[in-house]
Amino acid sequence: MIVFLLAAGFIVLSILDVRTTSKVLALGGYEANPIVRLLMKWNLFIPFKTIATAAVALIILFANEPGSIHLGLFSCILYSLIVLNNLWAIRQARKWSQEGI
Repeated sequence: MIVFLLAAGFIVLSILDVRTTSKVLALGGYEANPIVRLLMKWNLFIPFKTIATAAVALIILFANEPGSIHLGLFSCILYSLIVLNNLWAIRQARKWSQEGI
């Protein structure tokens, strides 16, 4: 049961990463990861992200415990931090645009 929740949580966080990153970019931000920037330039980011997310979720679901739990926790914590960073960047961009900076 816990591995299912971790896999589902990882998928949701991965989707939130894409959505919040897109918002940051629309507000004038930039993608800090050079590999992701390259994938975006070639319009391969979404296909790559989808395949990578599915692969990690499947590993979380089908790997032996405790490895699957460790991977799930690590992935969810990492993507939570990424999404929180993106939300902070969105907040800052909106704040700066309201202040005329």
